[in-house]
Amino acid sequence: EKTSQPLPPGFLRRGSMARALGALAVASLVLCNTCLASNLDAATPAEGAAPGAVSETWTIVADDAPMVEDRTEPLGLAAADEEFLLEEQEAEALGDGVAGAGVKEEAPDEQPPEPSTLWDGLVRLAGIVGWVVVLGVMWLGSLFYNQENVLYHPEQPKGYRSPSDIPEEAGLSSPAARDPPLPFKTVFLATEDGARLHAWMVHAADPDLRKRVPTLVFLHGNAGNMAFRLPNVEVLHAACEGTVNIFMLEYRGYGDSTGRPSEDGLGLDIDAGLKYLRTCGDVDPDNVFVFGRSLGGAVAVRGAVGAEGKGIRGLILENTFTCVSDMVDVLMPHLKWVKKLVLRMHWPTRERLTTLGHLPALFISGGQDELIPAEQMRANFVSHAAPMKDKLFIRVTLGTHNDTWQRGGWRYYEQVFAFVKRKAVGEAADLVRVPTRQWWGAWSRRRELLLWRPASDAKPKPIAAE
Repeated sequence: EKTSQPLPPGFLRRGSMARALGALAVASLVLCNTCLASNLDAATPAEGAAPGAVSETWTIVADDAPMVEDRTEPLGLAAADEEFLLEEQEAEALGDGVAGAGVKEEAPDEQPPEPSTLWDGLVRLAGIVGWVVVLGVMWLGSLFYNQENVLYHPEQPKGYRSPSDIPEEAGLSSPAARDPPLPFKTVFLATEDGARLHAWMVHAADPDLRKRVPTLVFLHGNAGNMAFRLPNVEVLHAACEGTVNIFMLEYRGYGDSTGRPSEDGLGLDIDAGLKYLRTCGDVDPDNVFVFGRSLGGAVAVRGAVGAEGKGIRGLILENTFTCVSDMVDVLMPHLKWVKKLVLRMHWPTRERLTTLGHLPALFISGGQDELIPAEQMRANFVSHAAPMKDKLFIRVTLGTHNDTWQRGGWRYYEQVFAFVKRKAVGEAADLVRVPTRQWWGAWSRRRELLLWRPASDAKPKPIAAE
């Protein structure tokens, strides 16, 4: 029963909360026809509030309206009763005609955001760590699948992948382009896995000696095709007065050779090259020396493994690394702790040398090598299992990674061909000529090459790595 009389004091204290809940339920049924939600929460007065203050929260939901929550400020006792009755009268006045329209409540006061808890911080930290792990896995995966692109650079300089791409005036398109031309023939050979390799056989100067003199297999570094090594081969050929054959082998994926470079692939390449020399009939198969610079040294050692008794008389290694793992520590030390997870290439030169005690070797190290530390060449020398009489270490004090063959002067070539002459067998040993200082002076003036500097010179400017 409605009344306009003021509510007596203590109304809520004497069980009015139960009456309020009942009245609110009736109003909700009339307004919505279906009671979707009804909630009346009477909180105890806040600490320090006036006696009788009550915090009330209720929700009135129509059929079509979203749930709206209203929180009012603490009210005095009389104000709370009057507001409750006013809401009940408004609900009855609206009747069934406004059912489903909902009742617009006052917008709740904005509450301050709850302070972050320790759990929230841990969740955020876990998210950050998760992203770091994902990015790290992607980075390691890229290193795992693309490491060949880090080591092998067939097209360097850019645009000169094949010898035919080099301008003719450079004199590098073939041995015949040198001045004077070098006697040679072009060779194509097949590997066990079907790659087609390009090679140049630079013959001895005297055609009658080509099958009687030693043959030097020339294996270049990791960057650029073999045509860029023609100046070096020209000096080698001239230094011994044309008393050796020089077989320039091009790796797969380099120059005019097919395929893609890889550790196993280059191993098959040197195997195919050595097999060709044993079977071609153009050279003495029992007097073969394998010369390798930088990566070429690792390929040479790989070819020598298992080649005992197959005509290889010696190895000549220049500025060659001990293994890929050691080079990672030098060039990319930040990968030191994860290299075991991603390295697929190994080129274990130092380890393989421990099995080649039967094979004499000459080690040439550039004292100023800016790419491969000279200590690695020294380690290769120490690891070689041959007796001291069959191995020799030469240090070119001012030699950098790419120009040791220039900085070494005439003594560089003297040591190379003296080694070949000592280790060749039969008539070939007598045919090899060792260069002299007089020859070197005449050659260097004619070719205008800077092949020797006094020890007082400053350290030479580093040259791009091979």
